[in-house]
Amino acid sequence: MYNINVLGQNVTLTVWLTTVCIYMTHDFQVKRTELRSHIIQTYKQTANKEHQRILQRRQIIEERKEEIETLNVKRVKIGQKFPEIYYVDYQN
Repeated sequence: MYNINVLGQNVTLTVWLTTVCIYMTHDFQVKRTELRSHIIQTYKQTANKEHQRILQRRQIIEERKEEIETLNVKRVKIGQKFPEIYYVDYQN
């Protein structure tokens, strides 16, 4: 009489061996290699486009920061020339 644990282990081992035999075929290996090369090629193309997009976005952000800084400097200069425009006394 077989032990139930040994029988379960044998069934599990058989399933795994069958699965391994299916994946070890030559056709599977060829398809896997082709898929891997296609994925790598697609990644290289996409990575370059994405990198360029990020660099453009970074440039736009820097330009906007400089524009805001310039506007703030102009606002401060105008405030110094005409303090009554920016500094209103609300108490009176």
